[in-house]
Amino acid sequence: MFIMSAHAVLTEAAAAAPESAGPRLVTTAYQEPADVFAHWRGTILQHFAGAEFSVAEALATGMARGEVMHIPTDTDDRFGALGALVGEGSVWKDKGGRLREALAEFVGFLPMRRALVQGLARVETLEGGGFVVRMVLVDPHGRTGRETLFHDELEPALDQLAEATRSLRDVIRIQIATLPPVEDDD
Repeated sequence: MFIMSAHAVLTEAAAAAPESAGPRLVTTAYQEPADVFAHWRGTILQHFAGAEFSVAEALATGMARGEVMHIPTDTDDRFGALGALVGEGSVWKDKGGRLREALAEFVGFLPMRRALVQGLARVETLEGGGFVVRMVLVDPHGRTGRETLFHDELEPALDQLAEATRSLRDVIRIQIATLPPVEDDD
């Protein structure tokens, strides 16, 4: 029995793809709907992890400046804590408009994150070909909803999340870089 590693599959698919095709053809290496979904889910979760790291970095910076008492352990609470850090009485508030916008855009993706992390998504093949991903979305208040993504909607959803993640990460880094220096009370 021959088992090929995921790295080898990706390398093989990238080698077979023309240079101008870009990374989107890598998904053609996967034939089964569950494999395409697993690849898409993993990539989505990588984007979420990048955004979560940036938010934790901002909160740690706030903590070092004496503005944040603790960093919440729950992901949703971290995003909320960063939103509060931009509120009244903070040195972030004067420049927080862009950060509030980036946070608001990104927070819209958190129900999808919950569905993917908690296993509330399933793949169903369609009779005419293709497949759909059905997700049970749960908001922070416990309300549920449903979303269905057709196989041809996976890449655009990934692109939207990638852009929201990049925007949030860039705004956070700009905010951190432009904070005034901390003055010691000694």
